[in-house]
Amino acid sequence: MEKLKAGGETSAYCTSCKDMRHHVVVAMSGDVPAKVECLSCHKQHKFKAGPPGSKVAKPAGAKAPRAKGARPAAHSIPAVSGPNPLDTILQTRGTGSARSYSPAERYAVGELLAHPSFGIGAVTATPSPGKMSVLFRDTTRLLLHERVPVVVAPAVKLSPPPRREESPTGPAERPPKVKPLL
Repeated sequence: MEKLKAGGETSAYCTSCKDMRHHVVVAMSGDVPAKVECLSCHKQHKFKAGPPGSKVAKPAGAKAPRAKGARPAAHSIPAVSGPNPLDTILQTRGTGSARSYSPAERYAVGELLAHPSFGIGAVTATPSPGKMSVLFRDTTRLLLHERVPVVVAPAVKLSPPPRREESPTGPAERPPKVKPLL
């Protein structure tokens, strides 16, 4: 059996046509299609191996159904061994050199900053202009920097258009309407 990949074709239940149809794989989740597009109606939907109510053998790599509200066990989450990388940076520099975060300011790789929501962080990279990758205690986040604040121009007060003056030619001075002879 040929391995499925994005762009490949597969047979799936179309939720719009309400029938088994050929679909193009749009997105994959592991080895199983996650999203497909019907070749008949061109609508995209989640992959369904068979019609509702039918028992279809799930392909290898498919997720097993979980009980509602069930969470993975705490022991299944891998523990991070060793010290937090941010702690090692803070030990060498200290928190006194951390600048208060502002999107308008420019930051360089290696600088410390104090974010009002995320706390102390260290700039690790600048992936693109105006963006920087910052390492915080819990995770690395992408933040803005070197953003020029938007200046809103003061509203211009508009005056109403001038009123028309009384025209020198009033209704009495107009030429009389002539009825056609024919």
